[in-house]
Amino acid sequence: MKRITIIILFFLVLILVACGSQEPEPTTTPEPTTAVPPTAEPTEEPAPEPTAEITEVAVEAEMLDLGALTEHPWQWLSFTSPVEQFDVETPDRYRVLFNPDGTVQIVADCNNAAGEHKEDAGALTITVGPSTLAACLPDSRSDQFITYLSSAAIAFFEEGNLYIDLMADGGTMVFAPSENDNMVAEGEGDVSGPLLPYVEPLDECFSQPAENIEVPVEYECGYVVVPEFYHQDSTRELKVPYIRFNSGKGTAVSPVLVHPGGPGASQLDPSVYVIMTRMFSDVVADRDVIFIDPRGTKLTDTFLDCPAIYPLSWEVYSQKLDAETASALTKDTLQQCIDDFRAQGINFDAYNSLELAGDVNAVRQALGYDQIIYYGASYGSQLGQHVMREYPDILEMVILDGANALSRQSWVEDRGLDIEFGMTNLAERCAADAKCIEAYPDILGLVDQTLQILAEGNLPYAIPSPDDPELVIEGDVSLEEMVNFLYGYQGDKNNVFVIPYLLSNFVQPETRQMIVDTIGQHEVTRILGSREQTAGGLAYLLHLAVVCSDDPVKSLDDIILDGVGELGTIFAQSGAKDYISGCAQINVTELPDSTDENVTAVIPTLILSGDLDVATPAFRSQIIADALPNATHVIFPGHTHVQLGQFSACAANVYTQFIANPAGELDTSCLAEVNVLGFLLPDGTFSVEAEP
Repeated sequence: MKRITIIILFFLVLILVACGSQEPEPTTTPEPTTAVPPTAEPTEEPAPEPTAEITEVAVEAEMLDLGALTEHPWQWLSFTSPVEQFDVETPDRYRVLFNPDGTVQIVADCNNAAGEHKEDAGALTITVGPSTLAACLPDSRSDQFITYLSSAAIAFFEEGNLYIDLMADGGTMVFAPSENDNMVAEGEGDVSGPLLPYVEPLDECFSQPAENIEVPVEYECGYVVVPEFYHQDSTRELKVPYIRFNSGKGTAVSPVLVHPGGPGASQLDPSVYVIMTRMFSDVVADRDVIFIDPRGTKLTDTFLDCPAIYPLSWEVYSQKLDAETASALTKDTLQQCIDDFRAQGINFDAYNSLELAGDVNAVRQALGYDQIIYYGASYGSQLGQHVMREYPDILEMVILDGANALSRQSWVEDRGLDIEFGMTNLAERCAADAKCIEAYPDILGLVDQTLQILAEGNLPYAIPSPDDPELVIEGDVSLEEMVNFLYGYQGDKNNVFVIPYLLSNFVQPETRQMIVDTIGQHEVTRILGSREQTAGGLAYLLHLAVVCSDDPVKSLDDIILDGVGELGTIFAQSGAKDYISGCAQINVTELPDSTDENVTAVIPTLILSGDLDVATPAFRSQIIADALPNATHVIFPGHTHVQLGQFSACAANVYTQFIANPAGELDTSCLAEVNVLGFLLPDGTFSVEAEP
């Protein structure tokens, strides 16, 4: 490495004087930092007498050497300019690697960038090219770091550190060698390969439409490769699957991006083509429509499920295990799944609402859009609120379909209230239906009578297997099973209107056998179906990781029971038990308290609710609407949870209007014409016959 020895020759002064130059400044030792302009006029000094003596001053500055520059990455230590000076709090978050081929790789906190560098006799030019645009934490110096590097003018070494002077006396950046040579940005990945996020296209989609489904546009499938964490160092990459239906309008027009519920649900199966054609055919004429599945679901690189847990119903039954032994078996099985994933290097802290919100932004970025129109269904609507808080600038508008407010702090705290709210709404709807109220004048009374029957004792059953009549499943219907059965019916857009009919038969001595015939058969089907079951409707461990980091369930005390009757109390406590155990076992880091605050972003937002929804009742969604300054809440009569999943033509009409003109007044006249079933009457007819 060449050293510069700076020689000050006084005979050089003679030459300058002889040439009529201005009188020189006093001789000083050069400093590596940019000189600060003097604040006062210099005092004139007599010109020095000529002398032949040579004065030599050595400075520990080193000429910029390409070998030294490219030897390793450099991390940013400090910055000094005429107007400010600071030390970088976290140097390892801000690194630059000068490659021998003239390329440069930059890690700027949660972002990274690529570019080129040129050196010429100490002059250094850095041209920054493609850069990711993740939203780092508020105190980040990400943008500042990239801006300063783009202004590089001169570089030199001193005492092993790299100094970069900026153009126009803009200041000096000081770097030290970095031991972190993998160049992984917190939010955007390894810059030695493609910049994260990036698209990994597929030749064939995850699924194909049924023969009777004609998709109106071309579509494509693939993965968006994303970092494991957006605000934490990691070398692991994950894949987010997507299917994009192309409008032909290009990426200049904001697409609709649809996120499923759960958490842990997947939507990229053949049903996605049905949803596309029935619910977005008008939308896709003007803009692309994109469906994604979250990280950790079945089509991703790591399916966070626990297959061994699904056959346990059969194992418990066939081995005649008591409740305590069955509970221990379930816990042990779940723990083994968790331990197996951790042994593979899976960090469950990477599967929470903040990282999933980052994935939404990453998909937008990788597919080339400036903004998106976010459509979240069920949990997807909760995630949408996190996106609104973390990435408001990427959202042109938002649609929340079946939404709970972020201010809820436990996944089960309001479940008791919600199931009773739904049953009360059902009774009120019956009261407004002349045929229903005549047949069932007191639905809430029927609920109480049914629960009282089972409170007096379980009802035994012995039901043969439909596939093997010699296999008879014996058991009994419990109060808890009755409550969970009713909740399941409340959540179905058709079965909800059968509830009064069932209750009226449950309470009559001559028809009480219907309890066993209905719920007993339901339990037998569940037990027999579990024998070879290896998957459920959700990625179960992903579900636990998200729930237990965002709205963890810690004890039965989490449940709000004030004003809750027996139905709500039994249901809430039943559901809480599994979450209490599961959250303790998966043991993920809780999100900060700030994530429990309702969002107030000024983004055009449409909120959709069903008035019979017991998962996210309309009054819960109204809490969101009240906090948002630019929100419209539309409630669909006779509908349950998630309008998209109910293929509501009225809902499609409403949100299509909203997407076309979010500032316009919505025509909701279709609400008066919503086509739903009437109540099932004792004679087997319906109180209102639905149109075909």
